[in-house]
Amino acid sequence: MDDRHRYSYDFLHLNNKLLAGLLFSKVNAALKKDIQIIVTIFNYDYTSSCSDMEIIDLAGVLIDNAIEACRPDDTIFISIGQRTDNIQSDSFRIKVENPGPAATSEFIHDIFTKKYTSKTEKDGHGLGLSIVKCIVKKYNGQISVENTTHTETSDIRYLSIEVEI
Repeated sequence: MDDRHRYSYDFLHLNNKLLAGLLFSKVNAALKKDIQIIVTIFNYDYTSSCSDMEIIDLAGVLIDNAIEACRPDDTIFISIGQRTDNIQSDSFRIKVENPGPAATSEFIHDIFTKKYTSKTEKDGHGLGLSIVKCIVKKYNGQISVENTTHTETSDIRYLSIEVEI
């Protein structure tokens, strides 16, 4: 079974069918750009004060930003449903990791500022992460930004953004 079919089957088990459709479409969009997305779903059910549409907004912004930051042959890692500190929680959690810059305190501050963008084409960019920040703040959630590595690509620094709400 190729990745698209395996993912479409896995995604069908998510309790949020809109999220399942979003993930499927983003995996396909990335494949068209020769970018691989590896999705790990730790649990398919979650509870959150957020609406399904707000979950879609959060996930869509994080994944779109990751795809836009990648070049062909890059890999994006997405995990859903398990906290990194191993504390059990039923809340919605998504972590998106893509090759990226150093997560300095200045960079972290800047990326959540309205109208900030690292893209050369400034028009139409710079709102996504400020929207993520507003949604997370509205529900007293948490955002973590750090650099990570993966055993599959140990020589590459990843920018990791994790949202729990």
